[in-house]
Parts: sequence; C-alpha cells; structure tokens
Amino acid sequence: MRLSEETEEVATFYAKMLDHDYTTKEVFNNNFFKDWRKVQASSVHFYHHF
Repeated sequence: MRLSEETEEVATFYAKMLDHDYTTKEVFNNNFFKDWRKVQASSVHFYHHF
C-alpha cells in the first residue's frame, strides 16, 4: 500500500501506541480509525493527480 507522508505519520503514531493501554479501548480505536480514514481520503485525492 502506498501511503502519503501524512498518512504514514498517523499510522506510525498508532504503531507506537500499541504498547499503551489506549489501544485496548474500543472508543480510542474507533476514533483513531475514523480520523485516519479522513487523512487517507485526502491523500487518495493527492495521488490521483499523478
């Protein structure tokens, strides 16, 4: 999967959080992935221009 710099940064943040208690919480995961999808959607628009 090709990621924009911003999308990769957000994914890296989540990966670093895996050892934290937050990632066991459903609300945190739902909120994170909802926000990440927004970042992905904006980067998809970016890649369609190439």
